Amino acid sequence: MDFRNENFLGLRTADAMVRVFGRNAFGDRVGLTVHDFSLDSASPEERAARAEENTSAFTEWLAQIYA
Repeated sequence: MDFRNENFLGLRTADAMVRVFGRNAFGDRVGLTVHDFSLDSASPEERAARAEENTSAFTEWLAQIYA
């Protein structure tokens, strides 16, 4: 964790930054952004596949948290 307050969580890994925005405090949805730096030299196909994997994994994670 590299930053945290009541409406924001910042996580950092060896090759990514994950940002969770708690906009629900303002009546909006929770937002999530993944900056996956391991893809810098990847092909477009690899990027698309990883984006799909990230989307699926984080969608499941958020569904569990907000079930």
